[in-house]
Parts: sequence; structure tokens; C-alpha cells
Amino acid sequence: MSPPLVSEPSSDLSTTSHSMDGVVRYVHDERHHLYKLTCTRDMCFEVMTYLGTQDLFSVMLSCRQFHDLIHANTVLLRPFALNGIRKCLSRLEKYEVPCLALLDHFGENFSQEVFFGVLVQAMNTASVNVLYTVLDRMEVTSTVLRQALLECNQRSHPIYRALMNHPKVEGLVPEVVSLLIHNTDFYELERLPLDSIDLSIYFNELLEDHPTFFSSHSSLLHHHWQRRKDRHLIVERFARIFSGIRIGVECKVVLDYLELMNTKERAMQKQFVIEQSEELKLELLLRQSLFKTFGLDILKYSLTHHHHNVVLRCLTLDPLNMSQELDMQHLTLELIVHRQYFWLAQLIQLFKTSAIEWIATSPRNYLRLVFEQAVPLGSNSNYFGVFDTQIQERTKRQESSLNCLIITVANLFPEIDYTRNENELLRKAALLKSDMITTTLKKLQEEQLKKLTNEQNRDTSNLEDCIDDDFQKYEVLLHEINNTRINDARF
Repeated sequence: MSPPLVSEPSSDLSTTSHSMDGVVRYVHDERHHLYKLTCTRDMCFEVMTYLGTQDLFSVMLSCRQFHDLIHANTVLLRPFALNGIRKCLSRLEKYEVPCLALLDHFGENFSQEVFFGVLVQAMNTASVNVLYTVLDRMEVTSTVLRQALLECNQRSHPIYRALMNHPKVEGLVPEVVSLLIHNTDFYELERLPLDSIDLSIYFNELLEDHPTFFSSHSSLLHHHWQRRKDRHLIVERFARIFSGIRIGVECKVVLDYLELMNTKERAMQKQFVIEQSEELKLELLLRQSLFKTFGLDILKYSLTHHHHNVVLRCLTLDPLNMSQELDMQHLTLELIVHRQYFWLAQLIQLFKTSAIEWIATSPRNYLRLVFEQAVPLGSNSNYFGVFDTQIQERTKRQESSLNCLIITVANLFPEIDYTRNENELLRKAALLKSDMITTTLKKLQEEQLKKLTNEQNRDTSNLEDCIDDDFQKYEVLLHEINNTRINDARF
């Protein structure tokens, strides 16, 4: 090496071009001059000896030639290696190459604690090169790997697969899995590439301590389902396995397994099925084999808990048999009290005249009873929630569904006389204070008057004259249903 340009810092350096500040400014402001000095390696080396940690690494990262020169003279880096590795870890995506160089040159000087920090950061940034380099140099145990998994926030499977495929780790995988299970670190376990891990020996333990683990790993569950002994355990613990079921893919998985079960196995799941969400039940009812097994139980449970949409789905799928299991008069009155007018319309479409005759002797009197129970629309005395926005939303919803019911009845029973008893229906509807409903009734009345040609066409059954007395027998029942609904909502 030729004599150094600057051998020792002296007191007059501050006044010379070779002072510390001057060198730093020279490096930052005249970097193209320093680039020329790389042709004279000794000169460049001497200049760099004056740089502090931050400036040295700034120069090193500025271009490949500086990077190679600094690493060729590792004496420059040795005092700053630990700080350098920490700086690299702060932004490993950007400083991966310097980090690898530091590990290669000074790996023997780093502690296991430093290696562990590099390992975790390599996993967090999915840096396979750094991951393998640090694993080659550190002492790897199952405890260390478990702790790294706990501190890692990366969800990508490729980095975990790369970790498990490293020669030092491959033999420790069973120990790591066992540690995670025994310490109930199931979240960390789920992030591993489970398709390459044999969990058979842990099946019973997982099923007992963390049964919901399998609900999100259907491939593993299917693997054990094919084994006779494991299938029996899955059937017994089916409710626990899917206790935390979410709407979507897991619903399909549940229904698929229910279809795979035989009659005896399905019978064991009845309580689990009827207590599931309405969404799952509605999907289940579309599968014919499951509807035959669970349909009646779902119908009765849904009626008890006022899940009217599920009740109507059951009736739609098998009107004849399902209606025989219900008190249809009570169901109709309950729908009126709960103001479920859309479901009333569905019921009338299904059963036509029978749906009317359950509570009234004519379609006109049916509408009259509905109007009387609907006053006032959106009432907060019948429904909890007293804020103006809640009442407005309820009123709009009830108004639209009631209008749908009126149109449905009118289409199925065009013989209704809307002018009878001095426009009684219009007067009842006026109490609802709904322009939409009043307009609909007036249009229906106008259309009917155009079709009528003589007084005889306007005659209706004498049964309509005696309906006033018939309404009285429903008052007690309607009152009881309403009280039950309010108590259910409170408690």
C-alpha cells in the first residue's frame, strides 16, 4: 500500500481540505470525484477511514463499486458491523445485499441473539436468502423456531415452506409442531404448510383441545374422514369442530359433510343443525337429502323462534306436508302481528284461497283485518327503537311490504269489491297515512269499476256481511301473540 494521503488527524485539519467535515462533504457533495478515486484504491480507502458509521454505509449503498471496495477492506466495517446489521434489519427489503455481506464477513462475531433478530426479520420480509444464510450460522433448536414463529407476522406460506425445507429445520419439524400444539399456539400452527406435515399422531389431541382448527382446514379433515376410526370421532365432535362456523365457504363444508353422513350419523347432528344461523339453514333446505332429514325439525324450531323466512322456505319446498305440521291460522295471525307482510304475500301465493280462509271469509275482509292491525305503520309501541331514523326506516319497510301484499291479493282475487260499505277499505287504509297504499287502492278501484257492467257483477258473497262478528274471535289471540312477541324482544 502506498503512503496514506492523511496519516493522522491533526489540530490543523479543520483548516485543511482533509478535515473530517471536509471529507464528509466531499463524499456527499462531490461523489463523482470519489468515484474517480476508486481507480486508486489506496486513496479511496484512506478517504473512507474518516467516515462515521452512517456515512460509510451511505457510501456503501450508493453504488456497487463502493460496496465491493468497502467489503474488500473489511477492516473498515469491523467496528461498525453490529450497528450495520441493525441498520440493515430496519429496512431489510432495501438492504438485503449489505446484510448478506455482513453475515458472510462477520458472522462469527455476532451473538445468537443477533442471529435470532435477523431470522425473525427475514421471515417478516420473506427474504429467503437472508433466512438460509442466518440459519446456516446459528444454533437451531425447536424452542428457537417456535419463538421465531410467535414473533413473525408474515402470513405467506412460501416463507414457512422455505423454513421447513432447510436441512437444519427438517428434522426438527415434528418437535416444533408438538411444541406448538402443547402450548396451544394454534394460530402459528395454521400458518405452516400443513399439507407437508403429518398431523395424524396429533389428531386426537387437536380434536380435543382445538376442534375448530379443522373447520378451516377442510383438506386435513377430509383426510381423517376417510379413516374409519377418525370418522367416528369427527361425527361425535362435529358440533365442536364447526362451533365457530362463518358464513361462506365453511357453510358449504358443513353441508358437504352432512351429506356424506348416513342416516344414523345425521340424526346425531339435529340439535347442532337447528341451532345454526338462518343463512346455513336456508342453504341446507336447498339440498333435497338434507331437507328430508332436517326439514321438519328446522320448521318447528324456526316457528318457535319467529324465523319466518325459514318457515316460508320450508312451506315453499313442501307445502302439503309441512302445512299439516303447523297451525296455519296461528301462523297467519303471527305474521300479521309481526307485520311480516311480504311473507303473508308469499303464503297467499302458495295456498291461494286456503290462506284467506284461515282467518277471513273473503279477500276483502282479509285486507280489512290486516289494515286494522297495521295502524300505525312503523309504530314504536309495537317495535322497539324510538329514534326518528329507526321509525322512518320501519315505516318505509312496512309500507312497501304491505303494498306488495295488497297487489298480490288483488291479482289473485280480482273480484274484490273495493267500494263496498261506502269504501270501507279506503277508509281503513287512510288511517295508515300512506300515500303509496291509498294510491294503490284507488287504482285498483278504478280498474274494477271499468270492468263492472251492471249491479249484479258488483254483488259479493253474503259471507262478507257477517264478518264483523267473526273478527271478534281473533282479538284475544292477536293480543296474546303481540304480548309474546314483545316479551321475546325484551328478554
